[in-house]
Amino acid sequence: MSNRSRNSQFPHLRSSCVTAKSVSSIGFQQSQVKRITAAGDIRQPERQRRLDSLTPTQREVFDLARKEGYYEWPRGTSTRELAELSGVSKTTLLEHLRKAEAKLLNPQETN
Repeated sequence: MSNRSRNSQFPHLRSSCVTAKSVSSIGFQQSQVKRITAAGDIRQPERQRRLDSLTPTQREVFDLARKEGYYEWPRGTSTRELAELSGVSKTTLLEHLRKAEAKLLNPQETN
């Protein structure tokens, strides 16, 4: 559906500012709107919300893995090397990395 036809079908959605009055005109109650927006600011990109859900340690390990080429093919580094760079055991690094990946890939399942 093009923006033009969507705008003619839903004229109250033309602007990015949705008021309580315009929302109620399409059948939503104010309590429903509060529930929808309470889940998170819809203006904030999903990617950033997922990154913000990581603990500082998970973020540090994930950023290091990306920087060192862990997610490239072929891998630019190993988990053993990442653990040495982080100053933790391989097992600890893997735990942080797996939890970070789980939050990034399935955010609703890890909360």
